[in-house]
Amino acid sequence: MSRHLILAAMLSAILAPSPSAFAQRAACEGDGYRKGLCLYRQRQYLEAEKILTVVVAANAEDPVTLRAKYFLARTEMKLGNWDKASGHLIEIYALSPLFYKEWSCDFLLGESRKGLGEE
Repeated sequence: MSRHLILAAMLSAILAPSPSAFAQRAACEGDGYRKGLCLYRQRQYLEAEKILTVVVAANAEDPVTLRAKYFLARTEMKLGNWDKASGHLIEIYALSPLFYKEWSCDFLLGESRKGLGEE
């Protein structure tokens, strides 16, 4: 084999996505909270924001909505949308002070306010 073929084979092996990468993409198929959370975990924040926004808007009574709102707030923080993140965290407190406390939303709200320059 020539050096070029060996080099090409080595590069193909290195650059090929791993089976776990395919599994992760497959896990994000579908819709709803699970997809939004999966996209958030994969750092696909713009896509996660779209999905989580739909979940939050769909049903405020569903218990998953608070978690979706929490990850939407964190997504907004990752995108630098500090005002939106702050708003979501304040809404979480209004809906469930217990959830707000247990999920350390106070810390996140403080970080959002730092991002807004309100230290």
